[in-house]
Amino acid sequence: MKKIDLARQYCPTGTPSNALHRLNRYIRDVKGLKEALTHHGYRPKDRYITPKQVLIFHDFLGEP
Repeated sequence: MKKIDLARQYCPTGTPSNALHRLNRYIRDVKGLKEALTHHGYRPKDRYITPKQVLIFHDFLGEP
């Protein structure tokens, strides 16, 4: 899945750029999220995220 598509799910209003910024803020600010993603191969510059990483987002942020 494209990272921008996941960002749009969590922030359906506004521009795609704003949605991506918000998703990156969640990664930075939600305790344990960045560590869990990194443990499963996430890198900040990645444009795609794995299905497992999507599940991690859902675990930490809830279903969009």
